[in-house]
Amino acid sequence: MITADLSSSIHGLADRAEAADWLATVAAQDLLYLAAAVLIALWFRPAALRAGLAAGLGALLALGLASALGGLHAEARPFVTERFVPLFPHDADASFPSDHLAVLGAVTAGAWLGSRRLGYVAATLSLLVAFARVLAGVHYVGDVVVGFVVGAASGVVVWYALAPAVPIINTVDRVLQAHNLRPRGGPA
Repeated sequence: MITADLSSSIHGLADRAEAADWLATVAAQDLLYLAAAVLIALWFRPAALRAGLAAGLGALLALGLASALGGLHAEARPFVTERFVPLFPHDADASFPSDHLAVLGAVTAGAWLGSRRLGYVAATLSLLVAFARVLAGVHYVGDVVVGFVVGAASGVVVWYALAPAVPIINTVDRVLQAHNLRPRGGPA
């Protein structure tokens, strides 16, 4: 299987340099929290309220879908299947799909719709986390790819689902701007 071979090749880079393993561990476990920084940046970006809502609500939808998919296709984590110790302690629960990448996919889609620059930042963050989680041995490549796709699709679906609410979002945005809680700008 191509993804298993690619996953093994990436994980094969682990345990070669302590500093690299530490960086991979930090990326795999902690970079997800920078998604909150992307959401905060969207909040302070004029005309990006709808995008921020799509990112945040899309992340919640993505987590629900990822959980449902995981229930339909239970896949053991690589460190369980291949009997090795991952770079950091992790529960031996289902590997498919990656919840981390589901959230990051939604944040990336929402960010992209609100600001190409923030979209690139979120996409780079997603790539780093995906690579690190495979390197750490807690996911296969397919897990992170499917997680990201589920998340990105969720963000886009929420964006379009919010279309009928744009007049309400714009009204809320004007109220927030009037109270200096958001920067002044165009429509959401």
